[in-house]
Amino acid sequence: MSSNVARRDEVVVVVDNDTDDRWLTTEQAAAFGGMSRAALLKAVERGRIVPDSPARKGWTRAHRFRKATISRYLRGGSASGQEG
Repeated sequence: MSSNVARRDEVVVVVDNDTDDRWLTTEQAAAFGGMSRAALLKAVERGRIVPDSPARKGWTRAHRFRKATISRYLRGGSASGQEG
């Protein structure tokens, strides 16, 4: 299993095999990224992370993310749900 190490706000996060393309809930994506649910939602609100499957307005629990999206955010500070 491959792993990458990303540094975000002086916290070292080990990210393992971000090629896994399963959907993550907001809570799962936050845990995978080593942040709180509130911090993840704030990043979404600010446009720093774009959910791979956005929820309808007011339904933040229904956002869905892929591990690769969260990993890109941890490495570069911004991530869109779409590749490229």
